[in-house]
Amino acid sequence: MTIIKDGSGAGSEAKVDVNNRLHTKSASTDDIGVATLVGDAFTISSGIVNLTSDCCSQILYFTNNECSSIVLTEFTIIVGNSTCGAAADDFKLRFTFCPTGGTIVCCGTVSGALNFNLSSSSILCSTVRVGSEGRTITGGAGGQDLFPDTGRYLVPTRLTLGKGDSLALGIEPPTGNTSVNVSIGVVLFRQRDV
Repeated sequence: MTIIKDGSGAGSEAKVDVNNRLHTKSASTDDIGVATLVGDAFTISSGIVNLTSDCCSQILYFTNNECSSIVLTEFTIIVGNSTCGAAADDFKLRFTFCPTGGTIVCCGTVSGALNFNLSSSSILCSTVRVGSEGRTITGGAGGQDLFPDTGRYLVPTRLTLGKGDSLALGIEPPTGNTSVNVSIGVVLFRQRDV
């Protein structure tokens, strides 16, 4: 038989009230908040990329080289005003999971991940490439989302990439585009055992 005794004030035992209820105090936070505190939350970004056609160009590529999984919690997509020769259509965000090649993979600009906890020395073991006009991707599986106008879009997600998994993100401007500034950012964290 287990007995819980009232240890109020002792500093090492729990308080039990006259109704035999155990008193505790806790604080809750979301996964990204906890990950930030311990130095496991990061962001990657394409920065501003100018697209000069209406073809899909790969803007951001990421491979998880960690031993643990990486959880992607949010995409931030920013699209400026497009210079279109024709009536503007929708912007399209194209995502490809585990691509097998393409010019963003071999020739994209090497980038890195920024730790949300600026006092942490923890780094993310990953491959990050920033694309540009005409960068391509091959293989993999994916889909697309539509953005009806210019502006900033926050897309919450809970995608998980295991060790060796990768993700490419591309933007297709409206028909007739000759110049538009775009940017993609991703918030992610290193998954810890629970």
